[in-house]
Amino acid sequence: MIFPARTLTALIVSVLALVGTFAAVVLPGARAGDVSDGGTPVLTPHAPVVVIGTQGLRWQDVRPDTTPHLWRLLDDGAPAGGITPAVTSASASCSAAGWLSLSAGRTAITGAYVDDVWQCAEWDLVAEGTGARLDGWAGLVGLQADSEFRPHPGTLGAALASTGECTTAIGPGAALALASSDGTVERYRAPEVVQADPEDAFACPLTVVDAGAVPYHRDPTADAERVPIPADATADGPLRDTELQRLDERVGALVEAAPSEAFVVLADVGNPAPGRRSLGVGVVVQPDAAEGTPGYLTSGATRWLGVFRLLDVPTTLVRTAGAPIPADFTGASIAIGDARPDGSEETTEQLAALSIRDDTLRGSSGVMTGVPTVLALAALCIIVLFLPKWQSAGRNRSPVPWERALEVLLLWCAAASPAIFLVGAVPWWQWGNPTVGLWVTWAVLTTVIAGIGALVPRRPLWAGPALLAAFTFALLTIDALLGTPLHRASPLGAAPTLGGRYYGFGNPTYSVYVVAAVLAAAGLATLVTRRWGKVAGAIAVVLVGGVATFVDLWPTLGADVGGALVLLPVFAVLALAALGARVTWRRLLMTAVGGIVLVGAVGIVDWLRPAEHRTHLGTFVQQVVDGTAAEILLRKAGYAFGSLLAGPAAWLTLVIVVWIALALYQGSRVRAGWLEGLTKEWPLLRPALVSLVLAAVAGGIVNDYGIRIATQMLFTAVPLVALGQLRRISSS
Repeated sequence: MIFPARTLTALIVSVLALVGTFAAVVLPGARAGDVSDGGTPVLTPHAPVVVIGTQGLRWQDVRPDTTPHLWRLLDDGAPAGGITPAVTSASASCSAAGWLSLSAGRTAITGAYVDDVWQCAEWDLVAEGTGARLDGWAGLVGLQADSEFRPHPGTLGAALASTGECTTAIGPGAALALASSDGTVERYRAPEVVQADPEDAFACPLTVVDAGAVPYHRDPTADAERVPIPADATADGPLRDTELQRLDERVGALVEAAPSEAFVVLADVGNPAPGRRSLGVGVVVQPDAAEGTPGYLTSGATRWLGVFRLLDVPTTLVRTAGAPIPADFTGASIAIGDARPDGSEETTEQLAALSIRDDTLRGSSGVMTGVPTVLALAALCIIVLFLPKWQSAGRNRSPVPWERALEVLLLWCAAASPAIFLVGAVPWWQWGNPTVGLWVTWAVLTTVIAGIGALVPRRPLWAGPALLAAFTFALLTIDALLGTPLHRASPLGAAPTLGGRYYGFGNPTYSVYVVAAVLAAAGLATLVTRRWGKVAGAIAVVLVGGVATFVDLWPTLGADVGGALVLLPVFAVLALAALGARVTWRRLLMTAVGGIVLVGAVGIVDWLRPAEHRTHLGTFVQQVVDGTAAEILLRKAGYAFGSLLAGPAAWLTLVIVVWIALALYQGSRVRAGWLEGLTKEWPLLRPALVSLVLAAVAGGIVNDYGIRIATQMLFTAVPLVALGQLRRISSS
């Protein structure tokens, strides 16, 4: 029999748990936040378009009493989605941020720190004949030199002008969005013209309207001394409800005044003086909407059902106008994805829940990974420093209770890693208190998985750690094949309210995945080698490594450029060790080159697809072609280096990684007797740890996450290694 009865039971329970998890994710039907495989374009090419921009309008604000016009649009079947704002850090407090980002097609800077206090750049609109001029435009453009994204305001206006068709800006924000590179607006109208002369206001194929703002209060925990709270900021309550009603009336009047043949795009361009970040309101009124089930808005840039980026708006407008997409633009076209609920109430609840869920996840990720890591490190220190002394001293007080307590703790810490992804299968955010819902769900799932790990016999000592690693590896592999629904709903997943990476494996998930893959491969190879020899063991490592590399790299799965560059040499070390061959610098270099070639080949394949469907790999190839790749690599290198200055967690991680590397190096004077004893009973653990050190160091270099890659790896690796050491000592 290959597996003992208890191990076989644990395997069966693990498989059932995985099947049940993904059944819970896949079967319920489409809902906001699900994986989107694309959709139909929301705008018809060359059709007239009216863009109504608001500021500070969240899905939590949409209610039948305060926003009846918006509510009616949803009842009428308008496609809807949440908008990720294109503003970052202190610029979010400036009213120009979202509008200027629309103009550039990239996130723009709209202020600067003066004497350590943030000041929004001053600008004003000066009407000139039928057009307008932006006073202070040169200052806004000059600020972009300090931006990591190097935006060029005026790009949208220039692209639209190339079609020869006119555009109309109504209101100051709209003038910012449609301004040319010199800060002039060819056709400008004051807001009151909409009602007085709608035919003139909407005479052009594209009209952009600044409908006004509902400033939201800043989070009281924010540094108000460095970023002052604007005088017009409001908080939740009657005052904000009044402002919402006024904004809703303006929006309703604009929709009513728009030409019947025009598409009306309602888009929130940002949240001045924001509190906690939320997705803005996005709705599209279609002139020829067919009867049927309404849909959620999405885009190829997010692949989230019900989520698109503000930076997708300029791409969509330029494509609709028939102009070439500027190279500066980073967005994709907005599309209508799967069906949304017919009712306005359920639609708004689902879209608002995305912000609530995301805010809860961001506030918990550090604790959920940090606490198990610290507890596992503390347990490992006790196991290494004290447990052998207690055994050798022969005291009357038996150390067995301590051993059992430490084992339970380490099983729980090891189970925390897969549980942090499994929480996405449970709708905890629907609880009255989402924070409590998340923590209870995570604690229960962690305990259940720890129970599965406890079913595995203590001998061989590698069986328990390898099974838990294999469980995590299988979980994330299947998740990737389904479009990463668990990853995106986990504390380590993407943050739709912040932007950045929306699909594939991010750096934290890569960190967990590589540890799980390597330790699972080491366990499987150990089992296979004992029954069929070294060649079979090496083949087992290659198979696991091949699956991991494919999943992490492939554009429709992990789409992880940096991680895929590292995985080939990482698994080469383990495969050579399983084969009994030496790991030489030449062999390591050859596999590293192979990784670069592989990533490059897949990147070119992705690049050959239409720009609309490219992922991070194809986009990077295009950046190489454009000559902007070096700038991006330098920026990422700066992030990676800066991570070393992130504080105690980064410094402790660096010490641990250096110490492990020295302890594993044959010629080093640093010795770890406990590690040598552990690797004698599990010979493939030493090369596995070498592989993980390589994954941490190389992964930190090629990714902008830096030393945090290693920090997240410790979260998964330390409990598993400590569990193996505890079982070695307990049975000795």
